[in-house]
Amino acid sequence: RALGRALGRVRARAGAGVRATPAEMPASFRLLSGEAVIAEVFAEGGALSEASSIGEVRPELALALGVVQDRVKLVSAAGQLLGDEDPVLTDADVQVCLLLDPLETRLAELLGAPHFEDLGGKQDVSLPNRDVTGLPESFGGGVPLLRKLRLSGNQLSALPRSFTKLQALTELWLEDNHIARLPEDFGCLERLRFLQLEENELTCLPESFGDLRALETVALDCNALACLPESIGNLSALQKLRLVQNELTQLPTTFGNLKGLRELWLNRNRLAGLPENFGSLASLRKLRLVRNRLQSLPLSFGRLAELQALYLEDNQLASLPDTFVELRSLKSVNLDNNRLLALPDSFGKLPLEKFWASGNRLRRLPEGFGGLSSLTELGLRSNALEALPESFGGLRALQILHLQENRLSALPDSFGQLASLRMLWLSANRLTSLPASCLGAGSLRALQLVRLGGNDVERLGLLEVRQPAFLDQLSILRREALSQRQSAAALEDAAAAAAAGSVEL
Repeated sequence: RALGRALGRVRARAGAGVRATPAEMPASFRLLSGEAVIAEVFAEGGALSEASSIGEVRPELALALGVVQDRVKLVSAAGQLLGDEDPVLTDADVQVCLLLDPLETRLAELLGAPHFEDLGGKQDVSLPNRDVTGLPESFGGGVPLLRKLRLSGNQLSALPRSFTKLQALTELWLEDNHIARLPEDFGCLERLRFLQLEENELTCLPESFGDLRALETVALDCNALACLPESIGNLSALQKLRLVQNELTQLPTTFGNLKGLRELWLNRNRLAGLPENFGSLASLRKLRLVRNRLQSLPLSFGRLAELQALYLEDNQLASLPDTFVELRSLKSVNLDNNRLLALPDSFGKLPLEKFWASGNRLRRLPEGFGGLSSLTELGLRSNALEALPESFGGLRALQILHLQENRLSALPDSFGQLASLRMLWLSANRLTSLPASCLGAGSLRALQLVRLGGNDVERLGLLEVRQPAFLDQLSILRREALSQRQSAAALEDAAAAAAAGSVEL
């Protein structure tokens, strides 16, 4: 009965793509239905046109039928099971039998069904971390109504050719498997909206990938992709694309066509540049390009009108394009560990709230830097700054400031106007004095933490009677914190003594 069911599926498959027509062959290979199974290799002059053993024939029959070789068994006209070592007799009539697919049986068991055929009405299949090693060849035709498929954390190395028959599929989770290649016609999944393929072994994507016109979210992190197909620019509905930790050296020229893209993650690749039309990503809001090899940004970069968050740490940028200051929606930028020598003159016109550029080669900041009136966090550690512009005091919203490991010998007179400043790092500079604006009774009243080590402390006058008001406040905070720690320690000691039976609480 099982063989009959299997043969029924094979007959349907043969009608769809396997050539099963009478022909002249050294031997006739037929299904139980009487249909002849013909592979190209059996044609005159083919690799097996003069096959001498069943072992040479069986793999080609399996390929023609789209099944694994172990399922193909051959029986002689006399009803004898033929072994691989048996010869192929000229004009022999050989019957092709298919064994029941063990993958079908396994899948049915995992989903609590008596038979694979009983899964036809399934719309949602979830089998994460169930040690699934493969899907049956008939999978796509066996669950035609499937909409959501979760197979994360299994042992899949490939998808069956029938997979693209899942025309109702909208969400697919395949992360943490061993898939090295997608079917060439993967783009036939026209309703697919969500695709998770992180932590596999993909080295390329099929050209048909761009036919997934409904696709909104794609995660391809931690693969081995060296390039993307040109067709990727056709993904008109795409909003979120993750390609972290691959081996990309460039993006296709069509990449700028992704007009609906809102979030793009390209960390830990090998990108040396971006396409000139990159600025055409009109909807882009978050961009992560950490740990690449970028040496410059295209002039069109300033056209990213919706960009709010930009992460470019650990690249090789020596400068920013003049158009950078046109990013009127930009709130957060991280440029740590690049090779920047200067910032654009109009940098202070950006609506930034957080800016980090530590580990660069900045010698100065633009005169209008203080125009960043919304800035709350500023990181400029380990640069070569020798002075700050007088406009620096205009950073009235600034709360956290890192300026350690620079070459500052003085602070601007306006420094004391940083009324919101709570945390200040000035260690390892060349400071010998503080501006008068920092010494008034009401100066820097919000300051809670300051680090001044590695400067000429004795010459700063911090130990004199007229010490800055913010240091008085810090002393109070330290005493309160110390008192709290001492009280907590006393309670712990008392509790330990009580446990030993020496003190009653």
